[in-house]
Formats: sequence, C-alpha cells, structure tokens
Amino acid sequence: MKYKSILIVISLLLCMSVFGQQKKTVPMTVQPQKTEVQVLEETVLQLQAENQAFHKQLESMEKEIEICREDVRHKETTINDNQGHWLTILSIVIGAIVLILGVGVPLILNNKSEKYIEKMLSDAKQEASSAKEQAEKAEKALNSIQPQVEAVKEQVVSATEQAKQAKQAVADIGELRTHVDAIEKKINEDALAVEKASKEVQANRLFTQAYSEKDSSKAIALYTKAIELKPDFAAAYNNRGILLSELKDFAGAMSDYNKAMELNPNDADAYVNRGILKSSMGDDEKAVIDYDRAIELAPDDYAAYNNRACSFLLLGKLDKAFEDVSMALNKNKNDSYSYDTRGQIYLAMGENDQALEDFNHALSINNVLYEAYVNRAKCYRKLAESEKDPTKKAELITKAEADEKKAESLK
Repeated sequence: MKYKSILIVISLLLCMSVFGQQKKTVPMTVQPQKTEVQVLEETVLQLQAENQAFHKQLESMEKEIEICREDVRHKETTINDNQGHWLTILSIVIGAIVLILGVGVPLILNNKSEKYIEKMLSDAKQEASSAKEQAEKAEKALNSIQPQVEAVKEQVVSATEQAKQAKQAVADIGELRTHVDAIEKKINEDALAVEKASKEVQANRLFTQAYSEKDSSKAIALYTKAIELKPDFAAAYNNRGILLSELKDFAGAMSDYNKAMELNPNDADAYVNRGILKSSMGDDEKAVIDYDRAIELAPDDYAAYNNRACSFLLLGKLDKAFEDVSMALNKNKNDSYSYDTRGQIYLAMGENDQALEDFNHALSINNVLYEAYVNRAKCYRKLAESEKDPTKKAELITKAEADEKKAESLK
C-alpha cells in the first residue's frame, strides 16, 4: 500500500510539472518561428530529462522505506521476546500457588475437620441421651392419662350419636315446616280464591242491577263499582261504554270499548258497539272495519250486518247496503231494525212505496221504535210531494205530522 501511494504521488508531481511547463508564459519578444518538428524534439528531450530525475528520486525513497521496515522488524522481535519472558514468570507463580493450595490447605482443613467432627459426635451423644430421658417421661405421662383418653373417646362417641339424633330431629322439623308452609300457602290461596269469588259475586250482582237500572248515570256508577271489584270484567266495560255513548261521552265510550276488546279480543258485540260509536262520530269508513271484524267473529250476528248496511247507506254505497240488510233479514226475519234500515235504503233509491211498506212492517214488530216513526214521517212527506190529489196529499202530511209527534214522545 505504501508503494502504491508513493507511485501515485510521483505520477501527480510528474503531471503537474508537465502541464505547469505548458502554462508558463514568455516575454513577448519577436523571434523567428520554429518548425513543428523542432518544437517536438525539444519537448521530448525535456521529458526524458525529467523522467531520469524522477527515477533517481524513486530509488532514494525505496531505500528509506527499506530502512524503516528493518526498524519495525527489530521492534516486533523485542516485543515478542519480552512477552515470552513475562509468560514464563507468570506460569511459575501460578504453579507455586496451585502447589500451596493443593497440599497445605487440605492438611490444615483436615486437622480442623477431625476436631470439629469429634465435638459434633459428643454433642449428638448428649442430645440422644437427653431425648431418651424425655421419651421415657412422655411414656409415663401417657400411661397416666390413658384412662382420661378413654373417657374422652366415650364422650366423643356419645356426642356423635347425639349429633346424629339432633340432625335427624332438624330434618324432621324441616320436613314438618315444609308441610306447614304448604298448608299455609294452600290456606292463603283458598282465602284469596274465596275473596276473589266473593268480589266476583258482588260484581255480578252490581252488573245485574246496572243492567236493570233505567237511570243511565246510576247504571254507569254501578258498572264502575263492578269493575273496581273485578278489573277484568269485559262485559261491564262494554255496557258502560254503551251508556257513555248515549250520553255523548264519546271519548269515555271509546276507552271502555277498547278495554273490553283488550280483555276479550273475540267479543263480537264490542266490535259492533265500537262500530256504532265510530259511525256516530261520522267515521263510517272505520266503522265498517269494526263490523267486518264482528262478522268474522260471529258470522250469524244479524245486527252486525244491519249496522254495516247503515254505514254503507251513509257512505252512499247502496248496493252493498242492500246486500247486507238482506243478509240480516235472512238471519232474523223479525228484526224491526233491519226492516227500518231497508226502508231507508228504498227511500234513498227513490222507491218510496216499498220504503213505506218496510217502515210499517218494522212498527208492526216494534211499535215503539223511534227511528221507524222518524223515517216513516220522511217517507210520508216525500209521497206528499209527488201526490197531485190535494185530499190524499193532505192525508199524507197529516200522517207525517202524527209520526213526528209520536217520535218526539219516544225520545
């Protein structure tokens, strides 16, 4: 590596001298120009001279390097010799230490160990003798308390037997307590059943009284007491709803009908009554939905068909109304309300004579039917409007006034 570095330095110096000479300037004097061949020859001679000078310098540097190398070798030899010398001394010291530890120390330790072991044996003998004496004393003490031990064993056996008996007694008491609890539970259940039955009897009695009561306010109060005694009394809610509806308490009636259907979802009457309420409130579309459900639950309920016919009539659906009222009359030929409804349908269709015939038939079945008197009075007046004979016209108007007066008396 040193040679390569020296060669690189020399090469750099050579290049610097060559290019440095090319950059030198000369005084600007007028001289005759040389030919190119002459110039080249001079340059070659100059380079050869410089090369020889460099070779001399290189040889001189190589000699100096060799001298340095010899010095380094001499120092390495000296260091190796010193290292070997110290290693020899160290080996001798270590050997001496090992010899001392391997021979002297065991001898010393052996002597001390024998004395220590003799002392331990002496102490052990003394402890064994003391332990033997204590064992003999313990045996004597054990022999002296043996009767007491036997007595304690007998007491333990007796206590164990008593514990078993006590455990059995506790088990018997627990079983007895279970029976007592079952009896108490049965008594409580019977008491609750008796109380519930008593309340139901009272509620049913109040329901019967309310059903027979002519005064709507008193009847509502009786139904309310019945419901307090029997909160799941669906029929009481339904009947109270009817009375509230008649008193124009539509919100209260709706609440009662909803409760009745909640308690008994299959009660067709509740759906019919709620349908009537919705129709009274002017919502015949929803009334028809309730009548549909009532007919689904009770297909033979002629009242549901008649009421749905009334809603169809109010909605202007005369064909459906006539179909439903015909179904109602087919299921009950003596229903005055159905004849009154069909009479209203005939009246809406302009068939006044047939309407009058149905109103007359309705009143022949039920002569206190308020609606039939009102509707027949309307029919008489329509007939009077189309009558040309003054005498007959006057007779029809007189009949209409009589029906209106009768209806007023039945309110």
